[in-house]
Amino acid sequence: MKSFLIKTGILAIILIVGENLLTNVMHVGTGIPHFELMVAFFYAVTNLIHFKLVTVISKNIRKFNMWFLGLNMAKMFVYIFFALGYVWGHAQHAKLFLLCLFITYLGFTLVEINAITRIVKRKN
Repeated sequence: MKSFLIKTGILAIILIVGENLLTNVMHVGTGIPHFELMVAFFYAVTNLIHFKLVTVISKNIRKFNMWFLGLNMAKMFVYIFFALGYVWGHAQHAKLFLLCLFITYLGFTLVEINAITRIVKRKN
């Protein structure tokens, strides 16, 4: 779990620094408001779900599939409500926000799937 926290922390820092470089150096003034909060939200949700999945794997591997699918479905609904709420409040940044949301989601999901796959393979 500690290495996963470190990996997701590094990913969060890379995303925030990358966004700051793009919006403050290359394309001045094109950033989205509260990008850091979006990354922090993804960081928190991803780590909470990872913690729950690791707990399920350690207790009963047979329940993993049910929990994995259920938590990912719940996560998608949370992300959809988050996206709708953000776009509703910041409609002028909708396109850029959705692009950043997709990149952030893809990054955190790849790290999460990679870590969970390794844990499940070791458990079997």
